[in-house]
Amino acid sequence: MQNNLNTLILIREHCFTDRTLGTLIFGSRLFVLTLEPPYFPPEHTRHNSKKTAIPFGTYRLKFSFSPRFNSMKLYVSDVPRRSGIIIHPGNLPADTAGCILPGLDLRNGALTDSRAAVARIEQTAREIIRTQREIFLYITK
Repeated sequence: MQNNLNTLILIREHCFTDRTLGTLIFGSRLFVLTLEPPYFPPEHTRHNSKKTAIPFGTYRLKFSFSPRFNSMKLYVSDVPRRSGIIIHPGNLPADTAGCILPGLDLRNGALTDSRAAVARIEQTAREIIRTQREIFLYITK
């Protein structure tokens, strides 16, 4: 069951033709910044297609092995017609093919300290799973 103790909130703040920028909040505080592929509204033909931002909604997060990263990564589950969406390090739109990139700051259009941001999210996710059993991601405007 989703509640404020086990839900990360991604607020999309700026949508551009090549990227979507947002903030990830946990509790009542800014947690990290995010970069995703461009967002297309439901009436657009590219809505929820590969290499686009995930549709608004609530999704379960799960740790699973990533062959690409050769480690356990946090996956966004239950996205309609999509799979393999990971929260992973990256700095620019070219670093994502539909995934969520976190960073601690934004400079010249690029995220900074992405690996540290991923570590922060994964550590928090493990703690939430340990205490609440499951974790969710709520994506909104």
